[in-house]
Amino acid sequence: MNKRKLKMMKRKDAVLGRIIFTSIVVITILAIGFFWYLGYWATNLGSSEKASIAMIGKTPDLTTSVAPETPKATTTESAPKGVPTPVVVQKETLAVVVLNGGAPKGSAANLVEALKADGFKKAVTGNSNGDYSGLVVYRADGNDAAAEAVRKTLSVKYPTVSVKPADPKNVETTKAAITVIFGK
Repeated sequence: MNKRKLKMMKRKDAVLGRIIFTSIVVITILAIGFFWYLGYWATNLGSSEKASIAMIGKTPDLTTSVAPETPKATTTESAPKGVPTPVVVQKETLAVVVLNGGAPKGSAANLVEALKADGFKKAVTGNSNGDYSGLVVYRADGNDAAAEAVRKTLSVKYPTVSVKPADPKNVETTKAAITVIFGK
């Protein structure tokens, strides 16, 4: 072979080597991105946003579970005007969603255990999509008594827990009648 042909073959081999190397790098980056997205979807979107057939019977009823107290005995007396009717919180049927919003792993599960021990049988856990600060009980309209009952239960271990109305612009605060977000 002459020198010119040999030089040309080396150039073709170098170009082919670069193409193969670049292809391997691109495929590796795409694979990492794909598996990252699957992990993100499974932890953030898959568990809280999308319903599945496996969740049938496990999903709490997310309607409000606060009912006015029924009278124990029949009387003709009524409450004085201006005095609100007492509200009984039905802990067994109240939907409470506890989200971990930046607290250490397992913190939401610990809160759910405390709530279930106090009678909130439909308390469930999840993760928020963002980071929050503090421990906040978000209440849907008309759930003031329920939010206060949840706050009272949590204040035994976390005295700084606060209650706020759910923000309609923030989907995470409106997941149920009561949503608790445990932040940093």
